[in-house]
Amino acid sequence: MTNRPAAFIECNDRRLFVCRWHLGIHTPEDRHQYFNTFKRWFKSGGYKAIDGHLATKEISSDLHYAARMTPDKEQALAFQTAPATMKIMPIIKDFNM
Repeated sequence: MTNRPAAFIECNDRRLFVCRWHLGIHTPEDRHQYFNTFKRWFKSGGYKAIDGHLATKEISSDLHYAARMTPDKEQALAFQTAPATMKIMPIIKDFNM
């Protein structure tokens, strides 16, 4: 996870990018309370809830299934076609080993 948009990804990249995540935590006390509450939930059954959720999710590797497009992924793909990016790509490719 990152707070910055992804850059230089292939258009069929199947990863999901989350570049904005805000909990509304503004003070150290709020942060402490949030994570303590999360830790209590996690230890009192949250771990099993996550495990149960993931156990019921279908995971496939069908390469013909379209990759999910998100606004952040669209932005990252747009970076690849920006004029400045296109000018430096040959230089970058020369350094690939």
